Amino acid sequence: MYHPHDQDSSFSTAVGLLPFLKILNIIGIDEFSCSISATLEMLRICSNLVECTLDEVFHEYDGFGTKEILVLPRVCLFKFGTYPDYSSDYIWRHVTLPDLQTLFISLRDIRFQDFLIFLRRSSPPLQRIIIGDAAGFFCWSLEDLEECLALLSTLTDFECLKPLGALPTHFLTVLATSPRLLPNISTLTLRLSFPPAKLWFQQLFSAL
Repeated sequence: MYHPHDQDSSFSTAVGLLPFLKILNIIGIDEFSCSISATLEMLRICSNLVECTLDEVFHEYDGFGTKEILVLPRVCLFKFGTYPDYSSDYIWRHVTLPDLQTLFISLRDIRFQDFLIFLRRSSPPLQRIIIGDAAGFFCWSLEDLEECLALLSTLTDFECLKPLGALPTHFLTVLATSPRLLPNISTLTLRLSFPPAKLWFQQLFSAL
């Protein structure tokens, strides 16, 4: 577990390679922020990493790696906090995770197109995904969400935190009428930020 009190300009030089490290938890303190390049440097030295959590880590986007992509072939779990509401997620522009199975992500900072490119580049066998954040900042359109989920046919567990507006109702309508969307889903959780209307329950039963 790494607690980043101070930024080190050469973390890999100070620590060296960590080929036996399987789980990395980067825990920020007092709204810790660091550059994208510093985070990628920490990930790069962990060549056999399986699980990674970034908790309260806020990235200062420095334009690092606009062409370079870091491949982490063994990472199967990536989380931004216990629930994905306390860390920024610019890092998806710079990583490929071909074995990713569980993902907690806020989608607060990253653009839809960036995340879509990440999914296409990685083609991960995702089984569980939690998107959105407890503060209710998740504001992708239904079309954006549908396009991403269409790439995740292996998904069995989907959770969305406090989606805004009419997205939950419209999403249930699409789910009920599109058999190719989430064909293997077994657990669906929508954490609403508003009292559901009667129509919402009707759409839910139709989707089920």
